[in-house]
Amino acid sequence: MPNFPDEIIVKVLFRFPVKSLCQFRCVSKRWLSLISDHHFIKTHLNRNTNKPEQLILISNFSDFYYVDLKSFQFRDDFVAIHLKFPPEQNPNRCVAIWGSCNGLLLMLDICFSCILVNPSTRQSRKLPKSSFSKSKFHLNSYGLGHDSSNDDYKVVTISNHDQDANCADNMVSVYTLRTNLWRRIEDSPYDHTVHGPSRGILVRGALHWLARKGVGSNKSTVIVSFDLADENFRDMPSPDSVDNFILVEDLGVLGGCLCVLVPGYGVDNDVWVMKEYGMRDSWIKFTINCNNFCKPLCLSTTGEVLLEGCQKRVGPLQSTREKI
Repeated sequence: MPNFPDEIIVKVLFRFPVKSLCQFRCVSKRWLSLISDHHFIKTHLNRNTNKPEQLILISNFSDFYYVDLKSFQFRDDFVAIHLKFPPEQNPNRCVAIWGSCNGLLLMLDICFSCILVNPSTRQSRKLPKSSFSKSKFHLNSYGLGHDSSNDDYKVVTISNHDQDANCADNMVSVYTLRTNLWRRIEDSPYDHTVHGPSRGILVRGALHWLARKGVGSNKSTVIVSFDLADENFRDMPSPDSVDNFILVEDLGVLGGCLCVLVPGYGVDNDVWVMKEYGMRDSWIKFTINCNNFCKPLCLSTTGEVLLEGCQKRVGPLQSTREKI
């Protein structure tokens, strides 16, 4: 290997998953330098953006587990593997995952502090407290994404005053990783209080939430996008069934596409997928054959559905080929 030029070694390393690359950093100082290089990390990420490999789960305050989506199959000996962090990097007392982007997780601890976690490298970083968001008086929604125009990561919070405060402001603040600072931007023009605190769903460089717009009885549910580059809110075209049916936690991503889940409450669950981003006519409805109250959690690369809070085994998604 000493006789191989760096260009050849890098091309070989590009073919390995992140887990292997983390181990290869211990081979030599030369390999550590190559794998830690910003250009290498960015290029490897771009080559594997559409190939999710792991589902990360959390339980019992900072107990992390992962499921290998490439080899995931329902079988009797199937288990989620425990991830162990070094004591100095352990994200203690985290209670929920509020966002994910390029292998990074946005988490909150019991004191409502934001923490960025990298499960692959077993590193974490606690963000400074925002002076624009006070959990005692607000119900906060969060989101994590990458601003490709500045090659920087951003955390977005939408602070909704509770009803006792007699205020309907939707205060928006943005944290940038490069500056390590929070700043307040223009308030959201939407009502984010109806669906409660929620996580922003990252698709095509924008975070998405369910919200309400309008006045009085004319209010309707809309899918709202927040562009991470220009930091503006916009309406997204949605399937007709979104209004009055969709819950905020049922907005998600499937195969890199924005999707919404219509729970069947004991019968089959419908999943609407926007095949072409921003195009109303591209919504397609799929059906998950699951006659119970379990929520679909993810779809493996083998076409199997993992359910949350249920032991029933379910087959692949079945499309009804219905469009709005």
